[in-house]
Amino acid sequence: MGPNDKKAYITSKMRDFPRNPYLNHNICEKCGGKCCQRGGCGLMTCDVPEMSVDGVRKMLDTGKYSITFFCAADGNEFIPIPIINAREVDAGRVNNSIIRRPCALQGEKGCEFSDDERPTMGLLYIPIAKGDCRMLVDAMDACLEWYPYKAIMDEVVLEETGKSSEKLFYSGCVQAAMEIRQKLDMGVELTEGEMAAIGILELTGVIMILDE
Repeated sequence: MGPNDKKAYITSKMRDFPRNPYLNHNICEKCGGKCCQRGGCGLMTCDVPEMSVDGVRKMLDTGKYSITFFCAADGNEFIPIPIINAREVDAGRVNNSIIRRPCALQGEKGCEFSDDERPTMGLLYIPIAKGDCRMLVDAMDACLEWYPYKAIMDEVVLEETGKSSEKLFYSGCVQAAMEIRQKLDMGVELTEGEMAAIGILELTGVIMILDE
């Protein structure tokens, strides 16, 4: 795990796409970072130099990352899996909102990450001039990579917030449902992130708040 694994993983993915460089700043500059507006890049476990409680907290200390939650279904139950994301606008060290926000690291000159720092999922989002950019990583598979490290991430969440991952994730779902309900009542159009959040609310059963 770490930088060497990250480089090896990217190389293995790019073997099938030799004509599609994964870094093309000109294309991204012309686009204006539409993907960045949909949320911060998710990190894979190979992006974490030290997979430990202290290692994760050091990453949070940089101000560039947040812990967010991925919801995995297990039969009729759901399991919130803490993962690390590039920090989004208005997000803290632990972000329990299930509504995705624009990446806080997208500046006027593009991504504040250096090419080496950029999360693997961001690097493997291949820029294409016509705007039909291609993701070479399955987002669900990437998030499930974090499951073996759930105990470590749960401990960081508890130290940071005083709450368990489960309680924090559920409260985030309730808050999102209330925000969406309010917009629906006002006849305000939902954002792409809010529409996507409804799927999570359906999975967790919190969707009932929208039906009241």
